[in-house]
Amino acid sequence: MDFEKIIAKIRTGKTWRFHGGIHPAEHKKESSETPIERLEPASVYIVPVRQHSGDAGTVVVKIGDHVRKGDPLTRSSGRRDLPVSAPTSGTIAKIGLHTAPHQSGLEDLEITITPGAPLHYP
Repeated sequence: MDFEKIIAKIRTGKTWRFHGGIHPAEHKKESSETPIERLEPASVYIVPVRQHSGDAGTVVVKIGDHVRKGDPLTRSSGRRDLPVSAPTSGTIAKIGLHTAPHQSGLEDLEITITPGAPLHYP
């Protein structure tokens, strides 16, 4: 098939030979009539150490440490792992297994942060 024939098929909308696809209900009416509200900060933040299919990074904080938003929680070894940063300022409350945010429902290493006032370093 030459390039011109491909372009002609694309313009007619008949490039592919299958019908269907997924067409979920849009529910625009429900969302367009609901006012936007400010979400209050969470009382705890549970941060997965492994946030992709690679290895978990090395945890560089300990329970009781105070962190600022953006501070490193893990360090990368440079191999199939990624560093993870604090999503908020606060205190490291727990480092341990917790149900991972994954459809498997398995446990994985996670860091719990109790938010607090931002720390000011000199």
